[in-house]
Amino acid sequence: MHQQTAKTLVATQVCSLCKTEVEGALSSHFKVAHTVKSFEKAILSDVDKGAPDVEIGRKYGITFRYLEKLITRAKGVNVGFVKHKKVKTLEPNIDNLLSDNEISIIKYNLGEQIDSNLVKGKNIFCTEKYVEGVTKATDNKLKKFDLIIFKNFYTNYLFEINFYSTEGTKIGINQNEYIALHNNIKQNFKGSKFHWITDGNYWLTSQGEKRFLNLLNYFGTIYNINFFMENINNFK
Repeated sequence: MHQQTAKTLVATQVCSLCKTEVEGALSSHFKVAHTVKSFEKAILSDVDKGAPDVEIGRKYGITFRYLEKLITRAKGVNVGFVKHKKVKTLEPNIDNLLSDNEISIIKYNLGEQIDSNLVKGKNIFCTEKYVEGVTKATDNKLKKFDLIIFKNFYTNYLFEINFYSTEGTKIGINQNEYIALHNNIKQNFKGSKFHWITDGNYWLTSQGEKRFLNLLNYFGTIYNINFFMENINNFK
């Protein structure tokens, strides 16, 4: 008898730096042969070339969330965004204060969790935090928001920030999640409002413009970075 061994076909990738052929994703190769910085640079180079998100994820062995965070950091849509001189009018950023108090889930009234005298009279905000009771429709887990702006210690404005260079599948997932999130907050969390800040070349394409106009039916207003900066006083 002859036995046949089933072999799983593994795609071969070529490292853009050393031209080495690698079986499977490039993440392990970069960790051994190169640096994290060069790994991220290679990913961003493919993003700029217009490679689909799915293809980039498969090539480098990364998740959509990793890719999204890398793009927002590199393009200044999130991390650089909170350092912008206009955003600083919302000072102080209380991330360190929350960390010191081991607070990762924010209550609707932050005054129940921290000494209000520490930031009394300030336009405070924080980043990357959950809000008590606000969950995602898909799995009913708490939602972590990219930016939260408080008014009199209440979680007044809740933001998600995304950058899209190409269409990919991530934008469709985000769109459905944010529509459900917007409706949930509007119906069940009086005093809080959800806003979507999004930017990137995708929105300049004909398909992006069509999607944007349709999304206005759900959100009323969607901000890009510049538009948000111009209207930042509305969130104080």
